[in-house]
Amino acid sequence: MKKSRKRMPVVILVLLLMLVMMAPAFGDDQVPTETDTVQVENVKDQPMETGTVDAENVKEQPMETDPVETENMTDLEDREMFPLEPVLKDVSQGNGPVCVDCTPKGNLPELKPETKKSLEPNDDGTYWINLEIMGPLKENIPKPKIDVVFVIDVSSSMRKHHMYGSDGKKKTRLEVLKEEVNGYENHPGLIDHFLGNPDVDANLAIVSYAGGGDWDHSNINTSDPPYNDQSVVSDFSSNKDALEQSVKNVATSSGTNCEAGLRAAAEMLQNARPGSKKSVIFLTDGNVNCFYANGLDYYKKKDKKYPAGQTVESDSGKVYLVDPKTGEVVTDFGTMIVNNNHKAKLDRGQYRTVEQAKAISNLEGFYTISFEGDKDFMKHLAKQAGRNQKGNAGWYDAGDGNKLNEAFENIIDSINRPYISDVSVTDKMSEYAQFASTDVNSKHWDIKITDAKGIDVTETE
Repeated sequence: MKKSRKRMPVVILVLLLMLVMMAPAFGDDQVPTETDTVQVENVKDQPMETGTVDAENVKEQPMETDPVETENMTDLEDREMFPLEPVLKDVSQGNGPVCVDCTPKGNLPELKPETKKSLEPNDDGTYWINLEIMGPLKENIPKPKIDVVFVIDVSSSMRKHHMYGSDGKKKTRLEVLKEEVNGYENHPGLIDHFLGNPDVDANLAIVSYAGGGDWDHSNINTSDPPYNDQSVVSDFSSNKDALEQSVKNVATSSGTNCEAGLRAAAEMLQNARPGSKKSVIFLTDGNVNCFYANGLDYYKKKDKKYPAGQTVESDSGKVYLVDPKTGEVVTDFGTMIVNNNHKAKLDRGQYRTVEQAKAISNLEGFYTISFEGDKDFMKHLAKQAGRNQKGNAGWYDAGDGNKLNEAFENIIDSINRPYISDVSVTDKMSEYAQFASTDVNSKHWDIKITDAKGIDVTETE
């Protein structure tokens, strides 16, 4: 887990610029006007939550965790982070995927710095211009709201198959998951990592998914309850004890309907707080083997339509998927990159899973974690889902308890630490002033950061 930098309650940025005054322009009692210019670029990586300056063109973004920039998704070890651009996509509502726009809404705090400029004469006819930029007190900055939905696989393989926990003991995958979410003595879990940051206002929700027993593709079952492969383990909460108890109560079922898990996440995100930054963590140990019918899908003939929300087997060629936007049969489910850059076609369940993930837009982060199963698809899901997000997207391989804990640490570290970067400070300089040295290699400014007591903390920041 990356370590946070030292935090200070107040940050004062002082720019000192040495100028020489052109002789014809000034008398002995004249100094440059307030239109003097100095431009400083790329003052980077000042943590926003510690009260740094918030200039108008400051761009806020979560800090990426060990990014791996790759187009062909090769040379992977146990993680991959995707640098992604926002892409808007029109996904139909109704019987299609659950659409949710996770753009923070509400009255967000607007933090503007104070500035102060003074002129200090030297003995050689040059001057120092002191430009101070003062940020607000840390205690006056509202804590950023962060809402995360954790989606867990509770298919039967989570109970039947085993893996090693972080204590070296072999256990069921579900037992290892519960340990790494709840933690144990001297071993913090996901809930500890997320709720333990005093600088954020964090809420965690947990949903689960399996596949149900009604997924024979030839079974047109009108009596089965719709959308019944997903469950709410816990609504959004910051109550550590309540969250841990809800995880202890999780039990397994059968089947792997990943679309159901993401549908549950989308529905939960609709209950997130206004103004919060939202992320999804999606975990599975298997392969997609079923999906939800959308009410237009049919078996063999159009008069045999599946009811919306019925669970249908993934890999049957006799099941026809219908696009709810066009009413046309879907013939191209897309492809993904697999071993050594080969392309593989998606099946019906994978296609519907990706479509549901794409319907969730403007998240701060979308992360997938694999215990086992089709890891290529989990990478593909993270990448495709992330195209609708404004923050990070990534995939983690967690084949044992230690790797799962490390994945949680890295993901939560990324979610919990908003940063600002690429700061430009501009102060216009009149025609009557110029830099004291024309040497392009000469340093024209100094940058100094002090805390509320005036102590120089430039090196620590």
